Amino acid sequence: MFNKNFYPAISVLILVGLVGGILISSTSDGLTVFAQGQRLSSQSQVDVLENGNEYQIYMPLLEKAWGKSIFGIELHRMNSGGGLNLMKDAGAFWIRRNGLLWSDVEPVQGVRNWDVSPVRSLETELINANQAGMEVILIIRSTPEWAREDPELACGRIKSEALQDFADFVKEAVARYSVPPYNVHYWQIWNEPDADPEHVWSEAPFGCWGNPEEDFFGAGYYTDILKVVYPAAKQANPSIKIVVGGLLLNCDPVEDPVNCAMSTYLEGILVNGGKNYFDAVSFHAYDAYVGLGEYANPNWNSSWDTTGPVVTAKGNYLREILNQYGADDKMLFNSEVAIICGSFYYDPEEEEICTSDEFELTKAYYLTKSYAAAIAIGLDANIWYSITGWRYSGLVKSNLEPLPAFYAYQFARSKLGKALFIEIDDTEPTLFVYKFNLAGQEMQLVWSKDEDPHDVPVPAGSEVWDALGNIVPSNGSVIVEENPYYILYP
Repeated sequence: MFNKNFYPAISVLILVGLVGGILISSTSDGLTVFAQGQRLSSQSQVDVLENGNEYQIYMPLLEKAWGKSIFGIELHRMNSGGGLNLMKDAGAFWIRRNGLLWSDVEPVQGVRNWDVSPVRSLETELINANQAGMEVILIIRSTPEWAREDPELACGRIKSEALQDFADFVKEAVARYSVPPYNVHYWQIWNEPDADPEHVWSEAPFGCWGNPEEDFFGAGYYTDILKVVYPAAKQANPSIKIVVGGLLLNCDPVEDPVNCAMSTYLEGILVNGGKNYFDAVSFHAYDAYVGLGEYANPNWNSSWDTTGPVVTAKGNYLREILNQYGADDKMLFNSEVAIICGSFYYDPEEEEICTSDEFELTKAYYLTKSYAAAIAIGLDANIWYSITGWRYSGLVKSNLEPLPAFYAYQFARSKLGKALFIEIDDTEPTLFVYKFNLAGQEMQLVWSKDEDPHDVPVPAGSEVWDALGNIVPSNGSVIVEENPYYILYP
């Protein structure tokens, strides 16, 4: 589709390219595109004519071809023992870290002490991540006892008279950690704030600000938080980004608006005037293991043989809400993505299934597919949860020994992380076909929608790899099943 001149060297400070009459200028501040002398917005979809053929380019994805990768990982410790070096070598750009606890720093109102052990340890981790050239999304959470609306809930709401105290804490944190040697630019206010406190425990690392008795599941309260925190944080450093989330989105509110009110949380923030008080939205998207190559999220009518990974359904829903309220310039992160296996609590009968080769291969396949889907819908980050996992979702064992999914992550980063998304080809109903441009060559990521093998033609001179990066021999065609194949055309 495109020739190699479309990909100028990225080592220079300023890049200018001309593709089908579109002027592309990339600087250290990001990518700017002009068509017929008009600057295009970051969310524009550009029509490009080349050799008589029309193509569409989604601008956030074009920016990623030059700029930040969407590949990320949740680390519980940002050091070599926690997998920092391993994930850097695998190509991860984003690290999500949960996090910075307000209750650690200000257990007594008005007395903030940053010289406590958990904070000192976090500071060392932040320096490590910055030195590794990785971008941290730092989560702030945990209400001190004196500021709690409910005295029993550390994860719970901040009482109204303490909101300014929280804003002052965030302002001081931003002033300390958004500059060298830490350079934290992304600040997430709580984690899963839409969680109902009835379903979590007091010290939970998420929630719990949701309220099913309030409109939009209590999002008006979160908006009030944003309205005091955002200006305070920006006063400390105008360049930092405030992140909403990560939203649980338990089920599809379009299909069931009554039982899925939790998923209207973002809309509630916007309805309550929150549009100008955040820069990015993060959400969580998990599928559950069904069988070899098979997964599903019934709450979103999503599965391996229909929509593919649930990130597509959730991401598109949030994008529609942002567009509806004129907030289409906001960044969108999937800050927890994984395929999970088994129940919430340990069951000896599950271990045989959830540690089987079949599950580990399915996890590797799913990882590849989830990144393709995230790129296709224009996410700014797709962060695997986590390096060691939850409900068997890890990329490595507890001793950091890589699992197949780690190698799938590494290989996906080397191919998808350097490619420009073109389109999803839906002409073959039994296959998922994602098309990319990789350094001037067409690359397809292909896998089966059903349980049947499919014979896919492969032109002479093509290169084919499976999800783990193994070379797949081809003689005019390859047999595609649940294992996604990368096909690089000559």
